[in-house]
Amino acid sequence: MNELMTKLGIDWRLFIAQLVNFAVLIAVLYRFAYKPVLTLLEKRRVRIEKSLEEAARIEAESARMEQLKMQKVDDAKREAQQVLEDAAKKAEAVKQATLATTRVESEKIVLKAKAQIAHERGELLKGVQSEAAELVASAVEKVLKEKMDGEKDKKFIIDALQQFSVSNVREAAGIHGLARGGMSPREAGKRSL
Repeated sequence: MNELMTKLGIDWRLFIAQLVNFAVLIAVLYRFAYKPVLTLLEKRRVRIEKSLEEAARIEAESARMEQLKMQKVDDAKREAQQVLEDAAKKAEAVKQATLATTRVESEKIVLKAKAQIAHERGELLKGVQSEAAELVASAVEKVLKEKMDGEKDKKFIIDALQQFSVSNVREAAGIHGLARGGMSPREAGKRSL
């Protein structure tokens, strides 16, 4: 073997020196290069793992927030729908209250108008009765001045009433049209007597 090594050009001493140099180089590299590189790689691996865990946590949190957001949106929609329904109910209640108030007010107006019509009718009837009394007094005065039999008396009273009915009741009905209550002038004249 020695011969073989010499033929190959390997010197034992040089070979051992190179092996010692190589071992020292490996020890120095291991101590000052390989170990820090391994530590750096380990730190980087841990940092990457933490980053991945943080990314997973953030993704889960994002999904939870998205779900929470959707729930809030659904709640807001339900609440908005409820507000709309409440507003519609309140509007209907206000509408019904307004209608009831309007109905009461219109009934008051109708009652007031009826009372005013009744008052005007009473005033008209008083006026008609007063004029009828004057007419009867006038007729009695004429009858007393001239002697009449039963036929003349009836004819005179009917003529006086017709004259009174045609002239005075039409004039009064023109002023107080509603006070007649839908009666003809002749009916109004007869009723006043």
